[in-house]
This record gives sequence, C-alpha cells and structure tokens, in this order.
Amino acid sequence: MNLKKQKDGKTSRPAMSLKEYFSSRRFRYGSAATAFIAVVIVLVMALNILTSYLDDRYSLRIDTSSNQFFTISEKTTDILEALEKDVTIYVLYPENDFPDRVRDFVKLYAKHSDRITVEFIDPDRNPTFTQQFDTDTTISRASIIVTAGDNFRVLEYNNLFGSSSASSFYYPTYDSFYGELRITGAIQYVCSDDLPVVYFTEGHGETFASVIANFFTDSNCIVKKINLQESDIPEDAEILVIFEPTRDFTADEVKKVDGMLDSYRNVMYLASAAVPSLPVLEELLAEWGIGVNHDIVYDPDSSYQSSPNVVIAKYLDEEFCKSLIDNKIYTLIPNSRSLTKLFDQRDLISVAGLLGTSSGAYAKSLANGSPTTSEKEDGDASGPFNIAMLAAKAGVIDNVYVYGRLFVASSFMADAALMKTDALGNYDIFSKVLGLFTSESSSLYIKPKSLTTEYLTITAPESTAYAVFFIGVFPLAFMVLGFIVWMKRKHL
Repeated sequence: MNLKKQKDGKTSRPAMSLKEYFSSRRFRYGSAATAFIAVVIVLVMALNILTSYLDDRYSLRIDTSSNQFFTISEKTTDILEALEKDVTIYVLYPENDFPDRVRDFVKLYAKHSDRITVEFIDPDRNPTFTQQFDTDTTISRASIIVTAGDNFRVLEYNNLFGSSSASSFYYPTYDSFYGELRITGAIQYVCSDDLPVVYFTEGHGETFASVIANFFTDSNCIVKKINLQESDIPEDAEILVIFEPTRDFTADEVKKVDGMLDSYRNVMYLASAAVPSLPVLEELLAEWGIGVNHDIVYDPDSSYQSSPNVVIAKYLDEEFCKSLIDNKIYTLIPNSRSLTKLFDQRDLISVAGLLGTSSGAYAKSLANGSPTTSEKEDGDASGPFNIAMLAAKAGVIDNVYVYGRLFVASSFMADAALMKTDALGNYDIFSKVLGLFTSESSSLYIKPKSLTTEYLTITAPESTAYAVFFIGVFPLAFMVLGFIVWMKRKHL
C-alpha cells in the first residue's frame, strides 16, 4: 500500500475503498466481535425468558436463608401431592405491593401442585369480591382466602405471624412466621369432608386456653365447648379437653367421661399445681392407672435458668420422643404435679410415662397451702417423678384395632411462650399426642419459621483482612487483568 506524505512531513494511510475495508483484518476481527456480542445478548435474553417461565411454573430457586423460609416442609409436600380437589388461594392485595417474602412464599404452593392457583385481588378495584364469602366478620385487606368448591377459610394477615411474649400489645414484635402452618392447614381444611371435633369442658371454673384451642384449630380440628351437667357428650366428639378446672366433677359427669374413654375416644386432662384436689375426677384417672398427687415438683438438677419449678423434662418413652431426642430439643414444664403410675397394665389398659424428672427432683405437698421455700425440706417426696403420662385401652372393632386414650400433664406445658418457641418441644409433644388421638395422616404439625435476625459476627483482624482484599487486592487485580487485555488487543 502506497503512503502519502503530508505537508508537515508525516505520512498517512490513503482512504480504503469499500471493497478493501470489507476484506481488511480490522473488519474481520470487528465483525466477529460484534456478531459474538449479538449472539451472547440474544442467548442471555432467551435464557432469562426461559428461566423466568420455569421459575413461575416450578421452584428453581435455591433457599439460602438460615431458617429455610422459602422451602415448604415434607408434610406440606405430602398434602399437596395427595390433593384431589382444585384449590384457589386469593390474596386481597395488589401483587406488586404485597410484602415480598410472604408473596413469594404463597406462590410456592402453586409451583408445587397443579391443583393450586394463586390469585391476587386488588380490593380497591374489586370492592365486592369478598361478598361471595358468607362470614360473620368483615374480611380485611391483605387477608388470604383459601377455597375449594363451596368450602373456604379466611386467614388474617397478622395471624400469619407470632409476636414475642415480651412485645407490646399495641406494637407487637413479630418473631415467628406461621404462614405454612396456617395456609397448609387451610388447604387441608377446605379439602376435608371429615374433621376431628374437640370439646372443651366448662362449668367447673375451667380456663378456656386460647393457645391450646388455637393449636387444635391449626391442626384442623373443630373446637367446641360443652357443659357436661347439661348435655351428654356428642357422638362426633373425638377428643375431650379438661383444662385447669377449679371445681370437682359430679359422679354423673365422670360417668360420661369414662363412657367416652370406653368407647375408644380420647381425653386430655391438663392441670397445674394450682388446681385443688378433685377427688371424684381423680378417682376416674386412678381407674385408668394414673394417680394425681396434690403437690408441686422442683428439679434443681434439670431446670431452666435456676428456676427449679420449671422442669426440663426427661424423655421416658424413647420411641414417642425420638425426633426430640435426636435433635436435642428440650421440653419445659413449669408448675407440674407429680403423677404416679398405679399399674403397668390391667383390664386391657396400659399405662406409660412420657415425660419425667431427674432423680434429684423433689415434690412439696400443697395440702397445707403453697410452700414457703423452694429448697428441699424434710418430708418432701424424692424423685424421679412422672410429669406427663398416657393411658390407653385397646379394642377391636370390625377387625381394626382401636384405642381409647387418656393424656395427663401440667396445663403450663401449653404456655403461650413455650408453645411458640422453636427451640422447645412443647408444641411437638402436643402434636404427637394429637397424632395418637386421631391419626398421623390427619394431624397437622408444621413448626413456625423464626424471623429473628441472625447477625454475622467477625473479629477485628477478620474485618481488616476483608477490607484489604475488597478495597485493595481485588480492584488492583482487576486493573492488572484489564491492562493485560488492553495490551493484547493493541497489537491486533
């Protein structure tokens, strides 16, 4: 190629013809780079569209959260796989404005089952939508409505969360997410034709504990109240709960309770040390092999934060408590009375201790009032003691084994703070008992997910090392790499 000399003595390249430009090395390399970039852009766009579609239809995300917030449990998966009805989940809120974590979690249900559809309804644009649901209360904004056919259940948004017992009533601190328990329970509820019915007795000064009642409701049981002085126990009653009575039952009432057990149904008696002696009711318990002592248990060798009356229970039935033992989960039982196993087996009734104390425990009699000290004194009964027991009577109906079961424990075992604490097994124990009372397939237990923030703690030397790497080493290495690439391209 001839070079032309300019007036200043410098030479310059002559202008290329169009033919020369298209056949030049510069064009070949430049075109290849442009084509490559265009292909990459197209592939990235196609991949983005494909992954977005697949993620909407299937769950492709990896859950890296410490509490596995965006992963549904095996129990939920089993329920969704067994669905025989189509379920629609309505969220009364614009989709883009709904809290991200809850929105993405609700969408997981549609990704795990073709029978589930999730729809977001803007109540401002569709104000009459909720009128199709016949409820006694107004359905509030942000509620979730789970429907299947004519059945539905309304979940208030705030009920998806649990608040700390130390938080203010007006400004609660939400530290647990009950969304999976509530939504899965609602799905199971609207798809079920036969749900267990639980009756709470009244008429003896009982405390109607909302915590244990909510436990049964969350477990898809129908909760009702009954006064045994006024009516018989209905045939649909599968579980009878006697919670913290302060007055004794009559002989006629006890006969009704005994008849329920004899007909292979279930009774749960929960009473703390504060409950007075109830001779008539306790005689029935004794017939079923469980003696209730009028005392309060202290266990300094196995207690919580130097409070000997708050017992860290020993697991006496390893098979029943296996998951708790394997995962090293403790169960706390405050203000318990000692229970006595009166026999192992008699007249088809077998008796077993589920939870107990250490051998260092002692029990103080309440016959003369509350104890004046928590220290062990002469005359105190020595442990170990049973503090939660189960009696069962076996029978056969239509060639199928059936059982009537009686569970006895302290009412404080169902304390609100203990039931909602993930690290404790109180909720698990009640769930396992309910599984025995009904069946493992119908009982629902999904542990809430903790919302407590876990902070990453690093030492000062580690902080310095991270700063040097990200502020100094990493940018410098990137600059050196860029310079090397620039030098190579300069000589093309």
